[in-house]
Parts: sequence; structure tokens; C-alpha cells
Amino acid sequence: PIVTFVGGLMGKKPIPEVTSMAAFSAACPEAFSGICVIAFLPDILDDQAKGRSARLEKFAAARKTAGGTFRFAWVAGGENAELEDKLGLGFGYPACVAVSPTKKRFAVMKGVFDTANLDSFLSGVVRGKESTSEVKPWPMKFGKYPAWDGKDAAIPVEEPEEPEL
Repeated sequence: PIVTFVGGLMGKKPIPEVTSMAAFSAACPEAFSGICVIAFLPDILDDQAKGRSARLEKFAAARKTAGGTFRFAWVAGGENAELEDKLGLGFGYPACVAVSPTKKRFAVMKGVFDTANLDSFLSGVVRGKESTSEVKPWPMKFGKYPAWDGKDAAIPVEEPEEPEL
């Protein structure tokens, strides 16, 4: 049926990366009455392209089964330290947060970042089984940083210090 066809098309669209407030507003408008699911992925230096791509594939697989109630986006972990602190994401990456823009509340996924846990978390959010907290301040503040180019990160080379004479 048409619902399956449209759902298949939606599943093939890349999950947007939130690299600024404008990108967040496009991915999760304040008037959206559903739930925005945001993955905070490890820094590219920690995961490289292969690791990040594998995590995005797991996230996309969860999106395919989630339905129209949800919108998905991702962020490079560490780029929004103040926001991550306010959301209680001090336990590391990857992390996943479900946000209701109309209710201004969020829930944090606990557990392994895999498709089964993501599905279970989102099901729990919809059924009211996940504990939520108020988002303060609203709207959530995202910093601006360059989008990932899909490639491995170059390892920074530190210049040796010149000895003092």
C-alpha cells in the first residue's frame, strides 16, 4: 500500500546532522507535535568514518520501524557540551535523546546503542514508560560547527616544542 511505499522512501532519506540552530529547527520544528530523536555520536577522531557510518545505519534501521510520530537527527558528540550537560549525557557516546517540542520534555535512552534498544526505547517513550524531564531552557541551544564530510578524520599532528636556550 501507499503507506509502505512512502515509509520506504522516508527511510532512504539521510538522517540530518544538526550543525546549527537552523539545522535543528528544520529537523525538529517547535510546532512539531511528535517526538524528535537525537543521537549524539562519538567524535569522528574516536569512531572514524566506518564506526560513525555503522552507528548511523543502526539509527536509520530504528527510524524505519519507528513510524511517523518520530523525526530523527544526529549530532557529533562534544560539539554542544553545555546542552549535553543539561540533558545529563555525561556518561559518554553514543547517546540518544527523545524530545517533545510541544511538551518541552525529554527522555534519555539508557543502554547499548543498537537497533533493538533504540526500538525498545522509542516504544517506551510513546507508551509513557520512559521517565522525562523538562527541557531548560527552550529552545535547546545548538552550536554551529562544520558538517561531517563522510570521511575519516585526519589525526592532528603536534609540532614538537623548541627547547629553550
